[in-house]
Amino acid sequence: LDSLAPCIESKDHSRHKTAATMVASHKFIGYVGCYTFPRQADPFGAIGGVPYDDSKVGSGILAIAISSEGKLSRLQDGPVVGSSVVPNPSYLSLSNDGRHLYVVSEMEEEGKVFTFGIDAADPTKLSSIGNPLSSGGSFPCHITELETPKDQKNLLVVCNYGKDNDGAGISIYHGLDSGTTMVQTIPCEQHSGSQGDLTRQQSSHTHSSAGCPQLPGEMFVADLGTDSIVCFSLDSADGKMKQVGKLAAPRGSGPRSLVFQRTAHKTLGHFGVVSLEMTAQILLVRRRPHDGCLEALNSPISILPDDWPEADNELTKFNKGRWASDVVWSSNGKYIFAAARLHNSIAVFEFNEQQMQLQFLRRVPTGGKTPRCLTVSPCGCFLLIAHQHSHDISSFQIDEANGALIFVDKLEAPLAACIKIS
Repeated sequence: LDSLAPCIESKDHSRHKTAATMVASHKFIGYVGCYTFPRQADPFGAIGGVPYDDSKVGSGILAIAISSEGKLSRLQDGPVVGSSVVPNPSYLSLSNDGRHLYVVSEMEEEGKVFTFGIDAADPTKLSSIGNPLSSGGSFPCHITELETPKDQKNLLVVCNYGKDNDGAGISIYHGLDSGTTMVQTIPCEQHSGSQGDLTRQQSSHTHSSAGCPQLPGEMFVADLGTDSIVCFSLDSADGKMKQVGKLAAPRGSGPRSLVFQRTAHKTLGHFGVVSLEMTAQILLVRRRPHDGCLEALNSPISILPDDWPEADNELTKFNKGRWASDVVWSSNGKYIFAAARLHNSIAVFEFNEQQMQLQFLRRVPTGGKTPRCLTVSPCGCFLLIAHQHSHDISSFQIDEANGALIFVDKLEAPLAACIKIS
């Protein structure tokens, strides 16, 4: 590993603190995946791409510290996993027990999946477990651990975005402790896209997956290319995922990500929210308790101002300024935070559980460019934002009483694509 950078320096600046001391002095540890090549994951490349400083590229996976006040600092000068080991580590996922870090390498011809063990005493020390595996497709863009029934091992789910009419689909793995092995692939090349957008929806593009809390073995996949949320269930007979349903999103909306509340309502079921990338909207959904079907509640809601963008704004040429990214719930399940790229803002909504409705509260500038990934700290106190094109991570304090966001700090991270906190 490279030499460690100080998080807090002594008054005489004579020595650096050790990694263990630095970790002990902070509340949380974060891992940041950064694109290691310029001009990545930009659907507008054919018209020049989103303008930004492309002289900077990421170095791999960074380790950062988050203080009890939300202040950010690097735990190490260089990456904890370099680009020579994992190029384009665009999405990360921490195991449920916090002992492993799962990573996808978002490459066109040879997408890969990596598993790293995290040293309990020094989380900057990551050890590779097993050999990297094929992602089963091209441009893998999401990875997450799926909880399964107690008598079965948890699964690792990878979504391959694909290119053109090839390479999209889902790959499923197990053996998370001793080296990951693939157990199932669910290719999606045969599915025709919705063609709501002829440049991006000619075919399936699986973008992310999510499990449903308290319902092990259920999986929901957001497919941007087919404008749908595809529902799967684990078959106890053969241990494989089987498609059991599908929720259609509005044509041309482009479902990007889905996240459920941590806990379900006793009688109303599980509520979730879907980010619709191409229309810059969110869609409230519910898994019904009586039959397990996923349904949309009300119509999609825009996360952008009515007057965005103005006619003379150069960003109008990029899908009329609409480019949503991530969406997350507050830890208390009362608020939703949705990110809008190009507009570079977070829209905050309040969730009325009994009425099953969302109410817009406010819009907050992110202070950076192209907010790609959001994550809420385990304590529920902070929202962290990975800005791909301003090359940084920002932290905001969350007021759980009203959902307000208060800017706290910013840390450089070239081509930041994803952040996860342990």
